[in-house]
Amino acid sequence: MQKDSKSYQNDGLSKEHLDGSINSEDYPKIMNHFQEIVRR
Repeated sequence: MQKDSKSYQNDGLSKEHLDGSINSEDYPKIMNHFQEIVRR
């Protein structure tokens, strides 16, 4: 769980933060990905 959360932050969040904004299209995708990780 912890490892998955960390990899999620590295692969998703930091990349989005570098871009400076989250596309409205990508946002639901990211949230779905996060929810899948939390369910595990």
